[in-house]
Amino acid sequence: MLVNKIISKVRNELMNQGVELDCEMMVMEVRNNVWALKGEKGKSSYIFRYDDNDVGEEFLRKNEDLMVKYGIKKPVCLWKSERLVVYDDSREYRMLKQEDLGSREVIVGLAKLYKGIHSIEEGEAEEYSCLFSLSSVSKVREVLDLKSNKVLFEIYKNFDNIKLKLDRVKKCLNVGFSLGNILVSKDNEVFLWGLEEFCLGYRFLDVKLILQCLDDFGRELFLGEYGDISEEEELLDEVVSCVVDMDRFLNNEIGFEKCNKILSKINSDDMYRKVKCFVEWY
Repeated sequence: MLVNKIISKVRNELMNQGVELDCEMMVMEVRNNVWALKGEKGKSSYIFRYDDNDVGEEFLRKNEDLMVKYGIKKPVCLWKSERLVVYDDSREYRMLKQEDLGSREVIVGLAKLYKGIHSIEEGEAEEYSCLFSLSSVSKVREVLDLKSNKVLFEIYKNFDNIKLKLDRVKKCLNVGFSLGNILVSKDNEVFLWGLEEFCLGYRFLDVKLILQCLDDFGRELFLGEYGDISEEEELLDEVVSCVVDMDRFLNNEIGFEKCNKILSKINSDDMYRKVKCFVEWY
């Protein structure tokens, strides 16, 4: 059984590194061959993240090192190797679930967490603006046979103006958001434990992902704690991200489902109005 094989691999990794931590384990989540497991030994409890991909790139250790370097609020790391990171679980963490996003404490905690992350305005991360280029616009139009698409034509025609506004927007560290990169403690405190993204972009890149998961009350509560996002930044993201995401699809970085959603958007009159509005008003 696959789960038993993974647990065996985790135990072997610990043993090979001289770490004595033989405990019962259960799976919390698996995504892209990265496993999250819980374990208990006596009165102590732990969370394990294990990378079971064939080609290891020290992804988990780099994640951990970057979060430490930038002072991001996260669980306490007890031990790490190329493939395995072990965290203290005395706070009795759980993966963030959709039902948690109905909790006032969790929503406010998310707002505070991301407000702190977005206060970081410089670092070694690649700038998101570099992903938006004239060549990427041309590539999307040509490879996907979208030369007649009026949204992409407007972006292509007004590229210099859009790029200037993108370079002008206030930069901040982006880490992405999903239910899988947030842990919630037993007392509903919120912690980051994975980088879905790592770039210097703008606040709405992360904030939009959170708002998409919240109802009207939740969005109002989140923004009340986090602060408002300008309409200009929202429109800028609509224009820029459709090109960046389609280029990522062509580079096999995102799947067909997300690609189809973006195609529906750029084929809509609503998106055309947004591009025209952004170019003419801002």
